[in-house]
Amino acid sequence: MKRLKTLIFIIVLGCLVFGIQCLSDSKEKIELNIGYQSITAQTWGALIIKDQHLLEKKLEAYYPNAEIQVNWYDEVSGSVINNNMIAHKYQIGYMGDMACIINLFCGDTERNYNSELVAFDGKGIGGRNQSILVRTDSEIKTLQDLEGKTISVPIGSSAHRMLLEVLKKQNLLERVRIVYQDTPTACNMVMTEKVDAVATWEPYPTAMQIEDKMRELVSGVETGNTYLAGVVVDSDWVKSHKQIAEIFMQCIEESHDFIKEYPQESIKIICNETSFSSEVVATVLDTIEWESGISPKDINTLKEDCNFLVETKKIDEFSVVKHIKR
Repeated sequence: MKRLKTLIFIIVLGCLVFGIQCLSDSKEKIELNIGYQSITAQTWGALIIKDQHLLEKKLEAYYPNAEIQVNWYDEVSGSVINNNMIAHKYQIGYMGDMACIINLFCGDTERNYNSELVAFDGKGIGGRNQSILVRTDSEIKTLQDLEGKTISVPIGSSAHRMLLEVLKKQNLLERVRIVYQDTPTACNMVMTEKVDAVATWEPYPTAMQIEDKMRELVSGVETGNTYLAGVVVDSDWVKSHKQIAEIFMQCIEESHDFIKEYPQESIKIICNETSFSSEVVATVLDTIEWESGISPKDINTLKEDCNFLVETKKIDEFSVVKHIKR
């Protein structure tokens, strides 16, 4: 009898140890995939969160027993981020306003995808941070000199909208040739004289001018259209990860505070994360308003951007407002 009790005790103890071992081996796993664009200055807030590990630190504090992995994917365009979000590979995306709207449209029309604009990163108030550029040695001196010339711009972007409005004001819309390329490609095409001008956003205008490769022909300020860059999330993911989403929102605010309070450190971080010089980064940072809040004025801007995308047949009409967190 005594041997039986001892055997039972050993078996029970073994089960307890095995159970505890299984629990320790099955730690909760938190994995988050974020798409961003280091070549877009108004999404540089993402670089601060990434470099300072703001998200990991907060998640580790809130989920001390979890295995945490945050993956950052630097993409050349918002369309690449959108494709990965629609495929549920990325949960969060930093993009320019037009790409954000296209993402929200897909969330409205795709059967298995839902999305929401939860915050802004950087804002180019009144058209700041966009330009039409020509080579420094170009014979093009005024807008009228663009007649018969070729201009490159990323299709369906805020720079595209800016370009069309500028050309329309000068009655040049039907008298130029527009080709559609991503910004790095477009700048290379200008420098190799395969196109005559490029319409784009910061940091390229500042970088090209500081390097004396191009000069600004027209500033986006001519249109007065505010250029916004936002943060879009997969709404279905948020529903099952509300606390993580809230923690990420806190990180957005902290990244903006960091840029404002530690400008020199921010410049170093952004230089390390991009190929741009400290002079370029410092100059550009001063032109950006780091404000995550979505104001009524911002919503009106998004509505106007949405109308532009409908007119250029990038999307069909839909209610962008119902996909904005307020």
